[in-house]
Amino acid sequence: MLAWNARPPKPEIWGPKWREEWFKRMDLSPAYIETWLKHQNRDSFWKHGSICEDFSEIECAVFAVGGWADP
Repeated sequence: MLAWNARPPKPEIWGPKWREEWFKRMDLSPAYIETWLKHQNRDSFWKHGSICEDFSEIECAVFAVGGWADP
């Protein structure tokens, strides 16, 4: 996630202001790592968005397949 958010915008889309936009994005991006380090153990922070706490809450059919090198 950190690397994805740090990517520069495409100059062919943004034009000459791409660099300015890139630095603006970097300044406004939250420091996820600080939050993650504060919650290194499984606590309410991680449980909040986790489906494995109560599978009965899932109300639709789901079939998800993924792999390490998905495009």
